[in-house]
Amino acid sequence: MTARVKILTEQIEKALTIPTAALQMTGENTATVLVAPGYTGEGQPEFEERTVNIVAQDASMAVVEGKIAEGDAVKLNLDGADESDTAKVG
Repeated sequence: MTARVKILTEQIEKALTIPTAALQMTGENTATVLVAPGYTGEGQPEFEERTVNIVAQDASMAVVEGKIAEGDAVKLNLDGADESDTAKVG
């Protein structure tokens, strides 16, 4: 028998979340992210480097603050990823 358990340790209201795979750490709680504002998934995205503050994170997601908005596309830094490997900010 197996079970999955999720323990809530912190709740952050109105948080913007991105995959940790999108972060390029520059300090203890800061990172740069490549953002493609308005990218819809069609064609090649045009990325802008932006600095974000990391409020909280776990192994897969980070809560961030900075010049990034819900719906922006962020580039994922994965092995074998190409320019169109993105995720939406939520």
